[in-house]
Amino acid sequence: RVITNKNNLGTSIARNQGINVALGELILYIDDDAVLLSNDIFGKVVDTMYNNPNVGQLGGVHYADVNKNKRVFTQVIMGKDGFLDRNKSNLPIKGLHINNEMIIPTCFCVIRADIIRNIGGFDPFLFFLEEDNDVSKRIKNYGYDLAVNSEIEFFHLTGSSPRNLYERYRAKNYLIVKDYGLHFKIHY
Repeated sequence: RVITNKNNLGTSIARNQGINVALGELILYIDDDAVLLSNDIFGKVVDTMYNNPNVGQLGGVHYADVNKNKRVFTQVIMGKDGFLDRNKSNLPIKGLHINNEMIIPTCFCVIRADIIRNIGGFDPFLFFLEEDNDVSKRIKNYGYDLAVNSEIEFFHLTGSSPRNLYERYRAKNYLIVKDYGLHFKIHY
């Protein structure tokens, strides 16, 4: 089923529209500029989710090219300042890796349908940036684990969408104040 909007309503609203019509127990998100690199990725996703009922959101290992020559990250760990910690984000992992300090990028991820609905979907204020950071944090706060399966690999053409500093810092500041409070923002 294809949902068409006359105007670009943003990533969060579009994903919420998909949530509203989805019929399955799992919802898989994949951006139009992402390519799956693993064999039998859907079987691996389903097996991982059904064998690990406390995993609310699942991601894979992100590569910078389709030949897997350069890994972008194995997990996404945010630093205390709310920005990506590149060193921690690229530590080697093997098999299923559960780490509730990470976020799962929504360029490719799977979320249990009941969980995404119960947490209220994606925040529509986050038009394009930081929606993945926000939803992962809310899934953790709802009591579910975040995981990456190293057997699930994908390539994503990162930075392909237009971004400017205003949009980036608007979303980041909103998220920091929303999740941590104004005192945290002022401190950092």
